[in-house]
Amino acid sequence: MPAPGLRGGTGPPKVLALLPWGDAIEDFLDTLGLSLNAFCTGMTGGWLFGYAEALRRAGWRTVIYCISRHARRIERRPHAPTGATICVLPQPALYRRITRGMTDRYAADPQRAFGQAGGRLPWRARLAWQVAPYLATPLPALAREMRRDGCTAILVQEYEYARFDICLLAGRRLGIPVFATFQGGDRHFRRIERLLRPRAIAACDGLIIASRPEGERVNRAAARAALGWPAEETIVIYHGRIEMHRKGLDLLLDAWTRICAADIAVLPSRHEGFPVAPLEAMACGLPLVAAATPGLPKILEGGKAAGGILVPVGDAPALAAALGRLIDDPPLMRRMGAAAGARIRAHFALGAVGRSLDALLARPAALPPPPPNNPAPDRQPA
Repeated sequence: MPAPGLRGGTGPPKVLALLPWGDAIEDFLDTLGLSLNAFCTGMTGGWLFGYAEALRRAGWRTVIYCISRHARRIERRPHAPTGATICVLPQPALYRRITRGMTDRYAADPQRAFGQAGGRLPWRARLAWQVAPYLATPLPALAREMRRDGCTAILVQEYEYARFDICLLAGRRLGIPVFATFQGGDRHFRRIERLLRPRAIAACDGLIIASRPEGERVNRAAARAALGWPAEETIVIYHGRIEMHRKGLDLLLDAWTRICAADIAVLPSRHEGFPVAPLEAMACGLPLVAAATPGLPKILEGGKAAGGILVPVGDAPALAAALGRLIDDPPLMRRMGAAAGARIRAHFALGAVGRSLDALLARPAALPPPPPNNPAPDRQPA
């Protein structure tokens, strides 16, 4: 009997299987100093829980499937903040066995994976490095649990990773669509990936390139007073991504205060994927001046009407001129700041993201899979 799902209107239950990147969930949690229990009971925000919350608002129930190197049996835990279910599956014994001698499971070559400075590794070690990411996901158990939960779609974090290829098999076995997001991966180190990935991308039901901003406002005058910044000065701010689980609540609030106390946000980056920092600044009502790196034209679609100005990458005079234009025209700066905040609320807030994901995940496959012997066609990200 499938687990109960939420219903979108009068339609059938909509249940999403959400899978994070990585051979084991501990590879992510250990970098944050978090236990699996803390992850299940108290962690919020980020890619996983941001999507779970956004989809909850759109009538979806989410089951997050985590592969754990410490678990010895399948466990289910509720995630109270989002209402999602976290299903923890043990890492396959075969994966643990073939990676036993590896010091870096994510290394770009087998020598570094096994901590060998030079020389040729035995063929078994080279083969283990090639196939390890594909053995990290317990396909039979995963498909069985997805069927038990009544999943109607699968969403995988990062399509440039082996779990996406494996989940495509699970989706085909269950007869449900498979989607994946782009999280910055851009190369295939293994021959097996170069063989399978183009076919998997062509056969999937959609690719997502998106991020989740969460804006909070504080009073600008109070923020400036607390920081000792003059009320009459024009402040331009450049900041990195704000993440509560990395910076802590005190630093998070301090960062928001500084952003809200500023007048203009600037992002002079030479390379980005889909940057979160400008979304955070725009959510605070700041106009944005940014280099036209990937992702920014989408954020500032509409130019000044969307709350920002794009300049060529690496063009310092153009960047200075755009900043000067806003500094010299306070009414324009305020209008663009208001437009920036409105754009975030309309297109990048939780409700908007949830509606967009719902429209994508609930639609039928847009393209049929190509014949296996044909090259993969270009597929536009959703």
